[in-house]
Amino acid sequence: MTELHSPASYFDMAQCVGSCRQIDWKLIKHQLAIGSSFSLKQNDAVIACAGIVPVSLDLAEVWFMPGPKAASGLVAVARATRLTLSRSPYAEHYALVRSSAGARLARLIGFERAGKRDGMEVWICRGCSEAAATRKP
Repeated sequence: MTELHSPASYFDMAQCVGSCRQIDWKLIKHQLAIGSSFSLKQNDAVIACAGIVPVSLDLAEVWFMPGPKAASGLVAVARATRLTLSRSPYAEHYALVRSSAGARLARLIGFERAGKRDGMEVWICRGCSEAAATRKP
């Protein structure tokens, strides 16, 4: 059974990220503190965590962290993220992607690759939320 938990816990994040540098863990804690987040679990195992961090009134960074068992639930992760974004108050969303799994997930969610920055791929989703449909140019 697939379950959605919000917000994602530190423990959920640790299961996805595994070992990391202290600076990376500080960034993870910051993302959880300032934005919304969720974890997706299958049979009590975390398959991914994701969230939205506000950047400005119209723009938010979306982060997603597939866990070691994400391959079996990638479509479920994409659906949950897409549903979360559809209710987001931000008109535009972007994600910085470092891995092929992240790129696959971004594509499934509805993001389009827009370029590179600091060695990461930049993916943009302009029509992911209801706010995008009501945005005035």
